[in-house]
Amino acid sequence: MILTDDNLRTLDRITSGPRAVLEYLDSVVEKGVKEGRFTLEEAQADPELALRRAGFLIRLNDYRAMLKAIRLIDAARDTETRPRAYEFRAKALMYTGRVAEAQRVIEACVKRFPDFDQGWRLAVVLRSGAGDRKGAKEAFRKYQAVYESESTEPDFISDDLIPVFERLIDAGGKLKDFEFAQYATVVAAGNDVAFNCLVCMIHNTDLLF
Repeated sequence: MILTDDNLRTLDRITSGPRAVLEYLDSVVEKGVKEGRFTLEEAQADPELALRRAGFLIRLNDYRAMLKAIRLIDAARDTETRPRAYEFRAKALMYTGRVAEAQRVIEACVKRFPDFDQGWRLAVVLRSGAGDRKGAKEAFRKYQAVYESESTEPDFISDDLIPVFERLIDAGGKLKDFEFAQYATVVAAGNDVAFNCLVCMIHNTDLLF
């Protein structure tokens, strides 16, 4: 195991963003190799470390960081048994333009891990973008059901904004449309102008296309 309990506690205290977390994880590996606790190859094969790094790389919203996230997941062992590996790989592929590959990954994810809510969440976006409205609606229902029973993280939309996403699916929404709507839901929480924009989206989904 590469990350110690002390390392994990330190990670929980870092609040300055993904770059700071990645720099800390790099320092953990460098120090561990120097002290002889593990080799660089062992660190690269560690699935927990790889997935933590991949998740924060994706949050950088940078093309090269996305590619590095994929390489880290590929190099680690046993990632096929971890739903987060499918989620992060699909996101990195999606954001680097390899949408068909991303969809194959996420379909494998929801088949193998049907109780993983974030897999269904991505399936909504990818199926809708591929023109599979029926499949996207099914994925949205599954996401809502799984989220209610076994949520792994905060909901990505509030209940009162579910109609926005339902209308996006009906209109064949693409990734950019869901991304905009998701961002706007966060902004709208304390902003009347943004909220009014969302109301407009609900009633005029065609404006997004």
